[in-house]
Amino acid sequence: MEICKEIALGTFDPFVHELEDPYRSIRPRDPWVEAAVRYLRWTAARSLVPKRRENLSLPPSNPERPLLLYVHIPFCRAMCEYCSFHRFIFREDVARRYFAVLHEELELLREQGYVFYSLYVGGGTPTVLPDEFLRLIAHARELFPLREVSVEGDPLALDPAILGEMRGLVDRLSVGIQTFDDDLLLRAGRLHKFGTPESLQRRIAASVGILPFLSIDLIFNWPEQTPQMLCRDLEILLGLGPEQITTYPFMVSPATRSQNKLLLGNVSSAQEALYYKVVRRALEPAYTPTTAWHFARGDGRRDEPIDEYVVDYPEYMGAGSGAFSFRGDALYVNAYDLEEYERLVRSERNPVTHTVSFSRRERYLYELMVELFSRKVSEERFSCIFGVPLTRVMGKELALLEKIGALRRTDDGWVTTPRGEYLALALFREFYVAMDNVREQLRVELAAKR
Repeated sequence: MEICKEIALGTFDPFVHELEDPYRSIRPRDPWVEAAVRYLRWTAARSLVPKRRENLSLPPSNPERPLLLYVHIPFCRAMCEYCSFHRFIFREDVARRYFAVLHEELELLREQGYVFYSLYVGGGTPTVLPDEFLRLIAHARELFPLREVSVEGDPLALDPAILGEMRGLVDRLSVGIQTFDDDLLLRAGRLHKFGTPESLQRRIAASVGILPFLSIDLIFNWPEQTPQMLCRDLEILLGLGPEQITTYPFMVSPATRSQNKLLLGNVSSAQEALYYKVVRRALEPAYTPTTAWHFARGDGRRDEPIDEYVVDYPEYMGAGSGAFSFRGDALYVNAYDLEEYERLVRSERNPVTHTVSFSRRERYLYELMVELFSRKVSEERFSCIFGVPLTRVMGKELALLEKIGALRRTDDGWVTTPRGEYLALALFREFYVAMDNVREQLRVELAAKR
C-alpha cells in the first residue's frame, strides 16, 4: 500500500518512479491508448440496433464448443440510478410466477439438446427471493452437468444463514459493494438500501470463507471521487480479505447520464488511468490480476471462476426475460415484456424476440478485445473459434498493439503489458456502454407497448 501512503502524505506524482514503477506506462489521457480504443472499438462502426424477429430459432448445441448458461433475474427492491440493466421493481407475486417460468425454460433448453457446464446468474438481484433462487439453482444442477455456479448478489445476501444454504449449490458469489464512502453511498441511493460502510464491513467479515469464493466489487473513478477516497476503499477491502476483488470504472450510458449527473456529478475520464494505476499498485502483491479488472487472492489460479464469463466461453446462452445469448455472429435477446416472455416459454418456444447481427470483422475485433481483457492473446484459441489464423485476419491490429507497447510476443501468442491491460479495460468500458444502448432501445420499445 506504498502508493496510498504517498497519496496520504501528498507526495504521490503519477509521473515519478519512471524506472522502478512497473505501471509507469499507464498514463492519464494516453494518446496511444485513446487512438487504439478508437481504432479497435468494434461497436463504433455503426449503431447497434436490435431488430425484432418473429419465430426465431437459436443455433443448435455444438458438443465441441462448450456453452455457458446465463440466467437473468430482473427484480430489485429499489433501483440504483447508475445501473442500466434490465430490471423491474420487486413484487413478490410477479417474481414467484417468473421463477416458475424460468424452471420451464431451463427444461425446454435441455429438451432441445443443450448441455451446460457453467452457470452464471445475474440481474437485477438474483437473491431477491432466496428460497426461489435456491430451488432454481438446485433444478439447474439436476438438468445439466454443471461444474461451477457463479451468482451476483447485493449486500443483503451477505448473511451467514443465507450463505450456509447456498453451500454446495453456489461456488462463487459476487457482491457489488461499490464503495465504502458514506457520501457516495448516500448519493447513489445505496446507504439506506444496504446500510452504512461499517455495517457493510461487518457483513463481509462474517461472510468470508463460507463459500469457496466470495468476490467483492468496487467502482473507481466515481464523479468527485478523490485518490484518498479510493485508497480508503482498497485498504478496507484488503483488510477484509475476500477471495476475489473486482474493480471496474464508473460507466455512464446515455440512458443514465442525466440522472447520474444530477445525483453524483460529472464523470471524467481524465483520472481513470491514474485510479487504475492506484488499484493495481495497491492490490498487488496480496492479489493477482486474472483479467484487466479482476483480482484473486494469492497466486490467482486460473481454475477459479471469474467475473467476466466471456473470457472462458466465447459463446453463451441466456435464459430469462432480457437475457442475451451470443452465438456465432449474432446477439439474441429474450423478450423484455414479462407477459410475452411467459407466453413464449409456455408455448414451448425460445423466448427470443430481437437480434443484433455482426460482420465477421466485428466478430474478430470482439474476440481480440476479450483476449486482451484476459491478459493473453492466444493464436490457438482464435483459430479454434474461427478456423483461420489470427495473424492473417488481425495482423495490422496486432502490429499496432505491439508498436504502442500494449502486447509482448511469446512462444504461443502474446501477453499484455500494463498499458495493454488498461487499454483492455477502456475497450470493455466502451463495449458495455454499447450494450447499454441496446438495452435502452428495448426499454423504450417496451414502454411504448404499455
